[in-house]
Amino acid sequence: MQIIIVKNKKVGFVSGSTFFKRVKASKHFLKKPPAIAFDVVSLDIAMEYGADKIRVLDTENDVIYSATIQDVLTNGWEINYKNFGKQVAMVKSKWDTSCRLCDQKQKHIGREVCNGF
Repeated sequence: MQIIIVKNKKVGFVSGSTFFKRVKASKHFLKKPPAIAFDVVSLDIAMEYGADKIRVLDTENDVIYSATIQDVLTNGWEINYKNFGKQVAMVKSKWDTSCRLCDQKQKHIGREVCNGF
């Protein structure tokens, strides 16, 4: 596992080929349009560590959003909000979603489920 730090703040980690990030949707997701954004530096670091997939856990709603980094770069758009730096965002409707609680239940009945969160 390799931790990703941007601007002296831990933003997630890479395990295997996946970049994992935990966030509170009300604080970290864009509202209009509904989207998930990443600091471009964090994606660059994740790819340097060998990641080609992203899993974002919304800790408020127990929803996991999954996509490839290439999907985010291809289907997303660049934003540059004051104090946040260059980011890329992709609308929530483009993400695959699953319930974290369902994933945990599947893990307990023997199915292979990522346990990164």
